[in-house]
Amino acid sequence: MITIIIPVFNEKETIENCLRAVTAAPYEKQIIVVDDASTDGTSEELGRLKYEFEFTLIVHDKNKGKGAAIKSAQQAVAGKAVIIQDGDLEYDPNDYPAVLGPILEEKEKVVYGSRNLKNNPRHSFSFYLGGRLVTATGNMIYGTRLTDINTCYKGFEAEFFKSIPLDEPRFEFCEEVTAKATIKGARIIEVPINYRPRTMEQGKKIRPIDGLRAIMALVKYRFWTPDE
Repeated sequence: MITIIIPVFNEKETIENCLRAVTAAPYEKQIIVVDDASTDGTSEELGRLKYEFEFTLIVHDKNKGKGAAIKSAQQAVAGKAVIIQDGDLEYDPNDYPAVLGPILEEKEKVVYGSRNLKNNPRHSFSFYLGGRLVTATGNMIYGTRLTDINTCYKGFEAEFFKSIPLDEPRFEFCEEVTAKATIKGARIIEVPINYRPRTMEQGKKIRPIDGLRAIMALVKYRFWTPDE
């Protein structure tokens, strides 16, 4: 069985199609949706969709951020492998086998789906460059060789994932979990995935300031130890 964590904030227009695509993935699955205090009708939509799709719903009483939503679901993970799925369908669940296959076969503990290992469209060139800069910074600090540290599609062996203490509430989850997984001795491999970016007008939430926060998180966790 696999576990899919879907952090959601204001995704009324896409959450039904997301759940439909995730449910169609060819696995026995546990789906955990975390509603991060949506204000656009997503909460009501999830209430309706509970009658059509099977998923566990966790609701935040106030907006806390993507990292906090993932943390809320972390210890409820029951599958052998876990993957993060944004509710906006920029990422394609048809790529689950590529990401989760090495984990389910017990060859790897951590697999990232990289948008940069194949020719994919981009939201903007500046965001692309920012992502490459953050990734290069992480590689320099942690000795990794990643191409896409901020990819949503991060797959983990479930028990390993549950052993990582998560503290960052926002998008810096990506840098925190990468740093801590590396410090704990995991090799992170990457596989190519498909990517269909949306615009700010369509609801994209990450902002340039999040790149600075990401680099600060990479520096912050350089001296983290698993005993803390």
